[in-house]
Amino acid sequence: MLFLSNFNGTWDQYIDAFADGIPTGLDFLWYTSTKYPHSIPIAAFKDYIAANQIQTNYYYNATPGAAQRDIVQALQLRDALVALAADHAVADPAAFAAKYNQMLADRQKAFGAHGIAPSASPATERAEAARRRYFDRRQWLPGASPPDQSPQQAIG
Repeated sequence: MLFLSNFNGTWDQYIDAFADGIPTGLDFLWYTSTKYPHSIPIAAFKDYIAANQIQTNYYYNATPGAAQRDIVQALQLRDALVALAADHAVADPAAFAAKYNQMLADRQKAFGAHGIAPSASPATERAEAARRRYFDRRQWLPGASPPDQSPQQAIG
């Protein structure tokens, strides 16, 4: 079986999320695989995955710091704004103001700032330190420290 995936966290967080969330589903998918140990206990499962995984040399992320739900909300907000712009062309000021206020109320959750989640483990911190050498987060995360500076250095 070939299983392809990506996750916005560390490898350990990813495997833990699957094993905690759908252990029976994992066992159902892999039960015929050679030497599959089952998803619980987690240590044997992680060893099995590590022994069978294929590392890639390339990873592309078009929306760094944004989870799938952030992208969906942004697309819904865009659609609402396009509809609002069309209403602006034909509505009187009072009707437009009412539609604008309703759009704001309906789409409040889409106005939040996305970004890197709090560090959940030392592996997450190491991964972030490695990314920091290559990416200037200030381009997509307002108020972020420069790439050569850790968040702790920026605060102190």
